[in-house]
Amino acid sequence: MNLVFLMDYSGILICDIIIITIPILMYLFPKRDINFFIGYRTPRSMKNQKTWDFSQRFYFKKWLMVIPLVIIFQFIMIGILEFKNYDLIESLSMGIFLIYSIILIFITERRLIKLKE
Repeated sequence: MNLVFLMDYSGILICDIIIITIPILMYLFPKRDINFFIGYRTPRSMKNQKTWDFSQRFYFKKWLMVIPLVIIFQFIMIGILEFKNYDLIESLSMGIFLIYSIILIFITERRLIKLKE
């Protein structure tokens, strides 16, 4: 690895660090009190303490599962395919996180509905 590669790849690394750190912190140190600012916040998750606690643990635990997939995607694009457009790789990685987050909201809401039953 040379310095030019690290400078080109720095944007992806910074995004990866942020995307990895936030869910790990939210999973390990979930916000205990229902609030409108931090955590997984939907009307159903904020209904009572039981749904709040469940949704915080469930959402961020499942969110951690996408991180290895995105890192593998980045490794394949950069290491194996030798794709040099790092901005596009960074954008695609963020897109994967966004799409997964939206899908995970629907999954979490379905689980909250089952929890109520």
